[in-house]
Amino acid sequence: MRAFGRPIELPSLRDRFHIGRAAQVVEKEPARSTSIPSLSTRERKEPSDPLPSNPRLQPTRPPDANSKPRESVKPKAPESIKPDSSSSSRHTKANVDGKAAKDDAPSKVAETSVATAVPRPPTEPRPPPKQQPLKDPPRGFDHNRGHNRGLESTPTIVQSPQAVLETASHELLDFEKTEILAFDKVHYYGTLASKTRANAVGNDGFDDENGDYVANVHDHLSYRYEIVGHLGRGSFGQVLKCHDRASRAMVAVKIVRNKQKFQEQSIVEAQLLSHMKQADSDGKSNIIRLHESFTFRNHLCMSFELLSLNLYEHLRLEQFRGLPVLLIKKMAVEMLHALSFLKTQHIVHCDLKPENILLKKPKSHLVALIDFGSSCFEHATFFTYIQSRFYRAPEVILGLPYGHPIDMWSFGCIIGELFTGYPIFPGENEAEQLACIMEVLDVPPSAMVATCKRRKNFFDDAGDPLQLVNSRGRKRRPKSRELRALLKNPDGKMVDFVARCLAWDPAVRLTPSEALAHEWLLDVKPKPASRTSMSKPKQKEGPESAKELAPVLPI
Repeated sequence: MRAFGRPIELPSLRDRFHIGRAAQVVEKEPARSTSIPSLSTRERKEPSDPLPSNPRLQPTRPPDANSKPRESVKPKAPESIKPDSSSSSRHTKANVDGKAAKDDAPSKVAETSVATAVPRPPTEPRPPPKQQPLKDPPRGFDHNRGHNRGLESTPTIVQSPQAVLETASHELLDFEKTEILAFDKVHYYGTLASKTRANAVGNDGFDDENGDYVANVHDHLSYRYEIVGHLGRGSFGQVLKCHDRASRAMVAVKIVRNKQKFQEQSIVEAQLLSHMKQADSDGKSNIIRLHESFTFRNHLCMSFELLSLNLYEHLRLEQFRGLPVLLIKKMAVEMLHALSFLKTQHIVHCDLKPENILLKKPKSHLVALIDFGSSCFEHATFFTYIQSRFYRAPEVILGLPYGHPIDMWSFGCIIGELFTGYPIFPGENEAEQLACIMEVLDVPPSAMVATCKRRKNFFDDAGDPLQLVNSRGRKRRPKSRELRALLKNPDGKMVDFVARCLAWDPAVRLTPSEALAHEWLLDVKPKPASRTSMSKPKQKEGPESAKELAPVLPI
């Protein structure tokens, strides 16, 4: 991790866990984020319009002796150029919300017609001018010029802070004229018009009332990243789409709120991501890749590869009608490879849901897991309030010990949702969430009820479920619905697959490797063996170039 652009050494993961992350968080409502996100916009080359024919070069007939002389026609002034601006829509994350950039369409100018044109012989076309090779700019060259469009092909000029102060101090805030000296290199410093004016309120004026960083388009982060737009926002902070001027790649930068509990939680997330990146030597774990983490203006920031939309957004594009079965199978295999990798690293994700699964590219089945802000090592499960409600495992609801099987429960819920288009257990609160589960899977085993810490919240003294009525007046009775009917799928193999992911007993629940071997997935092409060779760390790794996809929604 870097502070003021320099890497700083984080305490070890296991040392950080005694700090404890955020206290119990307020119950999350099932409101969906509109994320990540991530999608990238592809630049379009503007077509050049064909040149209209010039009447001056057209031959004219000699005047007839009997004809009257023509009146001279004054040439008309050319019409003003009116650029036709059209906006390109893009889906996603997704993350991140994402707004489509506008591309100027080519303009057309009316040609002037002259009736009394003198014929001229056609002229030889001029050869195109020779392209001059790029020269190294002089010291102090303004590297911001021509870069505000975010073109990856534009060369980045790296300067020292002193050089920027000599030639471009007028583009810096007074605060930045001191701040910039703490950085070794300056890749980008923005323009004065794009900056937030520093003051004595809210982290020198750089934070809003909630502790979120006030980000402006075309301003900089850490004198390296140009802010291009917003991808998403959440309780942790926000995710920005940025142009990394050092690697010339489009990236997603997560900026954590300037609050202690979120900062501590995100430090653990950064350490987990760094640990997994080192363990995943070939980059095929289907876990989002962390480029770097750094601190800027009291905010912990993390730079990631830019991905496409999340699975919730994918479902929304399909009008929540569900996805094709073959596509679901391919996505399931990708998710299971990620969960298998997490299991080998003894890491529990703790918040698996469609919003936290992003497509690597639009219209692809390749996915990556994101958002490890709630994650932990399996032997360090300190927190009792985890997972989003619709995907919360019963052992978490009942207050029992938990581990990696809770991710497999969430995975089973996601598979059902991808097929039906909506959550299969949509509880209004935690009590009704358990009632939704019992409505399909019957009551939990008596051993679970007898040992759970929260028994009085859900069961009476005899161990029978409490009678609940939701806001719509519906009373859910145990085992009153069949899983096959809930999934609306006559395929017995798929129903068995989901049912085994949703077993009450975590010890009986499918593991990732067992799920990959299930007969429902046997017709999916197996992955190469290199996926399992993820233990040897890389010796040297440079900046990764992430292709810009098409971000739209928050992460």
